[in-house]
Parts: sequence; C-alpha cells; structure tokens
Amino acid sequence: MDQHIAPNKTDIVKKVKNRCLIEALIKSGCALHTSSCEVRSTLTMYLHNKLGDEWDSYEDFEKCVKGKIEGFCSTVNKKWKESNRCMSKFLIKNEKWLQLEFNIPFIAKNEIGCQPSTSRGRPSKSFFDLSERSKRWKTKYLRKTTTSDVLICAAKNTLYSEGKRAAAQMLSQITEYSPRRAIKIKNIYINSSKTVMPYTEDEALAFIVDTRMTKDAYQITRLGAKQRGANIYPAYHRIRLAKERCYPEGIEIYEEKSSVSLQHLLDHTLTRLFETFEFDSNMNLDEVYEDLNFLCKWGCDGSSGHSEYHQTFNNQNITDSSIFLFSLVPLRLTGISKISKNNTILWKNPTPSSTHTVETTKNEVQKLEKEITDLKPLKLNINNNVVSISYTMVMTMVDGKVINTLTGSSS
Repeated sequence: MDQHIAPNKTDIVKKVKNRCLIEALIKSGCALHTSSCEVRSTLTMYLHNKLGDEWDSYEDFEKCVKGKIEGFCSTVNKKWKESNRCMSKFLIKNEKWLQLEFNIPFIAKNEIGCQPSTSRGRPSKSFFDLSERSKRWKTKYLRKTTTSDVLICAAKNTLYSEGKRAAAQMLSQITEYSPRRAIKIKNIYINSSKTVMPYTEDEALAFIVDTRMTKDAYQITRLGAKQRGANIYPAYHRIRLAKERCYPEGIEIYEEKSSVSLQHLLDHTLTRLFETFEFDSNMNLDEVYEDLNFLCKWGCDGSSGHSEYHQTFNNQNITDSSIFLFSLVPLRLTGISKISKNNTILWKNPTPSSTHTVETTKNEVQKLEKEITDLKPLKLNINNNVVSISYTMVMTMVDGKVINTLTGSSS
C-alpha cells in the first residue's frame, strides 16, 4: 500500500532559490546595488505570492524574514560591486550562488508551546499590545476565510460571555439594524463630546441690549433652551445684578432731571473697560506704555413737542414737553510704547455713535467745560502696579445750531 507523505512546510520554502529573488527584483525595476525599503518590500511580496496560503500557517513571518532579506540584500550589493555593476558578469560569476536556496527557518503555529523557547530576544506581546499592522497580519487568515456576519456574531457572543453586555448591545445596534444607525450613533457621540459655553452675566446683558429683548422674551428664550438641554442663559436676577454693576457712583435723580458727575462716569467707564482686557500676569503696563490717554467725544441733544401729562411738579415752571441731555461716547484708549516710541491703540470703539443735536444753552456747555478742566487722572492697580490714565474730551457731537448758540452768530 502506497503511503502519502504530506510535504513539510520547510520544503516549500526551500524551493525558492536566490535566482528567483534576483529575477523578481529585475522585473520590478529595482536596482541590485540598493538595500532600500522598496527592495525589501518587493522581496517580501514575492515570497508572499510564492507561498500563498502557507504564509498564514507560520507565526510572525515578517519578523523571521526581515533579517534574512536584509542579509540577502547586503550580499547582493557586495557581489554586484565585485562584478563591476555588469549584469552578464554578475550572472556568470555567481552562477553557483544563484542556485542556492533562500532558506528561512519558520515555526508553525501548532508547534509553539510544544518546545521550550531558547530565544533571548524581545518577549512576545499580547494581541492587545500589538500594533495595528501586526494585528492585521495576525487576523489576515481569519478575515480571508470567514465572513463578516460570522465574525460579528462571534464577537457579540464573546462580549456577552465576558460580561460586557453594553458593548455587545452596541455592536448589535450598529450592525443588525438600519445601515444609517451607525452614522446616527456616531453623530450623537460627537455632539455629546462638544462642550457648551454658557453666557456670563455681562455677555447675557449685552445680548439683551443688542437685540432689544424684553424681560419676558428673555425668560421664554431661557426656559426653551433649558428644556432642550442647553442651560446657557443665566437667571434674570443675575442679569439685574450685572446691570447694577454698570451704574457709576454719584448718580443723582430728581423729579426734573437725573445727572452724574463726569469724573465718576469716566472713571467707571474706564475701569469696566479694563475688566475686559486680558493682560499677562507678569506684565507691568506702566513699564511698557507711557502717557496713557482715554479719548471720548461728547455733545448735547434736545427734543421738544412731547405729550404733557397732568402731573404736577414742585417747580411750576417745569414741563415735560421737552427733554435736554448730554451724551458721551468713548472712542479709544492709547498709549506711547516705551520701546518703539510709537502711539499704540490699546482699545478702539468698533461702532462709535453719532448724535443729531438741536438747540442748546450756553450755560449747560460752560458748566460741563468747567467739569472737564477739573478732571483728575484715574489711577488703576494692574498686576500690583499703579497705572495713571488721563482724559481728553473733544466736543464733536454738535450741529450748526449749537455752534451758532455758543458763538453768538446767526446762520
């Protein structure tokens, strides 16, 4: 009776001769005198195609073949130089070497563990610790011979058996339902990881002022956002406290007028402006800039013809048919750099307003000009350093009628 002997895996590798590797390099267009990554990759792919399915029967093939291929390339480089870089001389001179077998000592998977390892090299890693490339090599045969449905079912059952029920249920959600279910779950995860930036009290107050929103409208907007999981608007009582922080000291309110000292108004405006700046904690502003100056424009405005109501005033000569006011708009904050000696703009009003003025009185203007002459510089403590800032007032918010009143000329 004839006995069939299965071929040894090592015998398959012995069929690969050096000549076959040289011919593979020549066909691929690689130069024989180089030992680059391209040459090593070409030889690896050739051996992979040569062995076919037998490739996956060996453990850590790439690790085993790497040293052999590098040694082969070094030998080829040496022999190529000895042949004066002539292909015909190379083939004739190395005819015996070309007939030798390119032998790689592979270890089959089923043989691992049966024999004690005598290797002193790097210890083997677990599958979890392998790189993505090594994991692909490890699972290549499994992926090639098994469908995705079988792999998913095996993974789900393995997760259940390991007690990872949440992961198993998630795997079922993204694979067994609609194809768009995985995209929806991915978008939910991405959106949940985004941080929501709530409004501060000052930012919410600015939002209300810019949009001219009423208190009721703000409350409705805030509650609607909270119901949708976006608690970004502060409570209205905190907005009221933010409003109070905007009021300067020295406000006087009477039945016929309300006023505030110009010194208090400018000091408060500049102090609040500095609260919005982000200075380096190690920066001494007084050592970097000099002659800090806060430029503003001011003017007066009046209107008449308003409805008169049956409201009695203590002063019988007062009516509410006309209103007169002074306006002030900050323009910019400047300072001279001590290094470059250039005038630097530290802050600039992006939307300076303009006021259309009507008939004014010379006494009110002279009263405000007297306050301007009495203005004192503001001293601020910035990073434990005292900074002095002076004021410059420019009367530009007037029209021709106001100028005529102040100069006494006729239009």
